[in-house]
This record gives sequence, structure tokens and C-alpha cells, in this order.
Amino acid sequence: MAYRGAGGAVIAEARRGLAAAPADLWSILAMTAAWVMLLYAVTGGGAITPWVEGWGRWDAHLYLRIWQQGYGADPALTAFPPGFAWLSGALSNVLPLSFFGAGSVISLVSLVMAGSVLAAMVKRDFGVPGTWVFAFWLCGPATYFALAPYSDLLFCALLFSAWYWLTAPALTRSEQLLLIAVLLALPLVRMTGLALLVLLLLRRWQTLALLPGFGVFLWLNHQTTGNAFHFIAVQSQFLMPDGHVLDGLRRASNGLLPAPPVESTVPFLQWLQLNAVPMAQLLLLALTAGWLAWRRHGVLALSLIAIVLMSHNQGFWRSVVRYNLVLWPLVALPILDWIGLRLNRPLARAGFRHDILLAAAALGALMMLGLLLELRFAAVFHRGGWGF
Repeated sequence: MAYRGAGGAVIAEARRGLAAAPADLWSILAMTAAWVMLLYAVTGGGAITPWVEGWGRWDAHLYLRIWQQGYGADPALTAFPPGFAWLSGALSNVLPLSFFGAGSVISLVSLVMAGSVLAAMVKRDFGVPGTWVFAFWLCGPATYFALAPYSDLLFCALLFSAWYWLTAPALTRSEQLLLIAVLLALPLVRMTGLALLVLLLLRRWQTLALLPGFGVFLWLNHQTTGNAFHFIAVQSQFLMPDGHVLDGLRRASNGLLPAPPVESTVPFLQWLQLNAVPMAQLLLLALTAGWLAWRRHGVLALSLIAIVLMSHNQGFWRSVVRYNLVLWPLVALPILDWIGLRLNRPLARAGFRHDILLAAAALGALMMLGLLLELRFAAVFHRGGWGF
């Protein structure tokens, strides 16, 4: 698949459909199937139904309570917007699936949908192979949540769709309406969607459509507790200490050294979760934001910065690697663009490009390291341990 380098950043064509090209879609489906089989093997395999139910851990039980009991049963549940719980519960009533089974189906379908949108967007706006970016995303440390009944992948599908339309050179009336619908839904799936309000700086007035969905969530909080902002006050009930982004940064960085020995399994895994991986991701995302700004992709650059600041605005970075799942595929773009630029230039006299080899090796190393982390923490999570 051919590249367009930096000189091809100007959009040569405006793709109208949300789906990737048929060849890309089949590649995405094939990679997803292989990835699921790999995760199935490393998490113990066995009968399908118990294996699927095994992904219903931690927050999944809180989504189940929201569906079965509503916020009134436990005001602490207002920490979670209800959209994913409502959708999973409704699907479980329509299909012969448990709540967890329905939630996992939604997450896996959302992965394919998000990947298709992502592939179309990066091909259109950056000229890089969308399937390569999707492969990079599959190897992310927290991508195994695409098998869990969590809201993260549904959020990815909605956010990538919003990005696709917000970065398009022009929209039809029907596309405008779809964009508005997606923005209305975002805050009811994850509050991080409100980060897109930063795009008002770029005169993306459509992002004001985030406010009605947010208003519904505030109304639900007020109806349940008498406080529209109870979802903020309740964070302490989930063992989240008070603090802001700098407190979280200080805590994560202070724990980097000394690293515990690999033989000390639990301390080493905790060090990876709470210190090493969050700090490494933050560095890579900062570099990616700078590259996007340099390339004048303001929508993605501002979105990335706003989402990082919002999702990291905690005194304890327990789950930020999972929150970064929605941003992780963007990290591949600078490397793939670099490779594309070099491939489009005449061959060097020696006929060999060491810079291309180094860039490809860096991309491969990131993918391999991310996949190893993913497989390790997927096994931990499926057994009931904490995994981001």
C-alpha cells in the first residue's frame, strides 16, 4: 500500500463513508480474529461461555448494578456514566446473552468499528496504511479491554467517528447530523468526551453538542443525590486519593527508581502498571502531540492534549494506561510517516536505507513490547487480578 509523505498531507480525496476500504476491512477482521485466538490461548481457553464471563471483572460489576438497580441503589455508581450499562443491558434482553456477554460483544464490535474508522481517517489525512495503525493498536498494553464489558472501546468508536468528521474537509447534512448524534452520546459513555470542547478554539462549533448529553448526566446525579456534581465527590469511595495531574506525575515518577526485580512478580507488575508504563506512554504521547502540532493537525493535537490532561488529573495513576487506549494508535503515525517519507525519496547510492530500518525496528519494538505487556496483564485480569 503506497504512502503519501509530509508533502501529501494536503488531502487528495475526501472519503465519505465511515467504513474502511473493503480490503482494509477484511484485513482488520482477520487481524482481530487472530488476536482474539491469541488472547483466548494465553488466558486459559476452555469452554467459550465461562471464558467470556471471565472478562466480567471489577468495573463490569458496577455497570451491571447500574443496569439492574439504577443509581439509586448506590449513589457511588454515579462515578460511571450510564450509556454503556444501558446498551449492554438492552442487548442482553434482546439476544440470548448475559449482561457480561452482551458487554463483551459490544466491546469487540466497537473495536472493529473503531479500527475501520481509524484506518479510513489516517489513510485520508496522513497517507499511511490504516491497517498498520490498527495492528499497532491491537498490540497496545491495554487493548485486551476490547474483550471485557467495559465502556472504553465504545468510547473509542464514538471518538474516532467524531475525529473522522471533525477533520473532514467538508460534510454533507447527513454527516453533520451523525456527528451531532455521536457528540451527544459521548459524555453518556465516558466523561472524557468533554475534552473535545477544547476544539471550540478551532471553531469546531459542533462540539457544543456535547453539552446536552452532559446535562442529562448532571440531571441523573441531581435526581439521585441532590448534587449534580456528585460523580466528582464520589471518587474517594473508589480508593482514589485527592490530587491533580502534577500529584499523579510526581507519584508515578518517584516510583520509577529503583525498579523491583523481575523475580518479585507482584511488586514488578505493580511497578509496570503504576510507574513504568504510565510514564513511558506519557512521554510518547507528548512527542506525538508535538508532531501533530508541527504537522498542523490541530484537531488531533488539541484533542490528545486535552484528553491526557483530563484523564491524568488524579493523584494516583491507577488506570491511566487503559485511559490512554483511545490515544495509543496515534503514537504510530510519526514513525509510519517517517518511513513513508524515506520510501518516497530516490534510493541512496548504496541502495540501502538505514534510517528506514531503524524506524521500522522502533515500531516493531514498540509493538512487541506492548503485546508482551498486553498478554501478561490480560492473563492477570482474566484471573481476577487488577490489570489497568
